[in-house]
Amino acid sequence: MRKEVKISIAIVEPSDIIFEGLQLFLNKTNKQIQVSRFENICTLLEIVENEPFHILILNPYFAQAEKNQFHRLQQKCSNSHFVAIVYQYYPKEIIRLFDDKISITDDFATFSSFIHKLVDSIANIHEGSTAESLSEREKEVLIHIASGLSNKEIADKLCISIHTVISHRKKITEKTGIKSRSGLTIYAISNKLISIEHSFYR
Repeated sequence: MRKEVKISIAIVEPSDIIFEGLQLFLNKTNKQIQVSRFENICTLLEIVENEPFHILILNPYFAQAEKNQFHRLQQKCSNSHFVAIVYQYYPKEIIRLFDDKISITDDFATFSSFIHKLVDSIANIHEGSTAESLSEREKEVLIHIASGLSNKEIADKLCISIHTVISHRKKITEKTGIKSRSGLTIYAISNKLISIEHSFYR
């Protein structure tokens, strides 16, 4: 049984009510999570080099109103997963700056499912960090596997034989150490080949 990785989360949100609600939901997920709160990006930028976070949950306001600071944060936290906490309208180009989004209208079941998938994918990165890199073709096959396509459908999509697809799948399993489709989906999410909301297992 693998040891659960403790996930560090930074929440950048000026509203006490929104922060308290997020923290309550995070605590109820029963995951090993450490939450830190920041009221703005400047205070977070001061410590991220010495204290990196696995997940950054931010009010999209900062990506819109403090573009330079937000861009600096993305550069400094290139290995962190950026999540927008949405409770009012923001243009699509702002939301696209984030890896994923959650909504204030999400119920606990939806939120918990999202956090479980995200935390498990991050833990998988730590567990498989020494895995051999996948080739570009193997990544393409993996994306289609995670989308729920059969071997024949993948072969048709990529204009290759089913035998070649099976060969690629075998190499992907050898390199990642993962056999199940659900496990490979999590691997694809953790390596940002697909987003959680577009994964087959959602």
